[in-house]
Amino acid sequence: MRGIIAAAALLAGAQAAIDPIVIKVRRRVATAPFTSDNA
Repeated sequence: MRGIIAAAALLAGAQAAIDPIVIKVRRRVATAPFTSDNA
């Protein structure tokens, strides 16, 4: 049981660290011209 809690905490921490990076990349992609998203 403790392992599951530790794994969940690690996942939550990793997600909290990665989320701002993903948001920055998405904004950069959304504002960049001629990307695959808005082509």
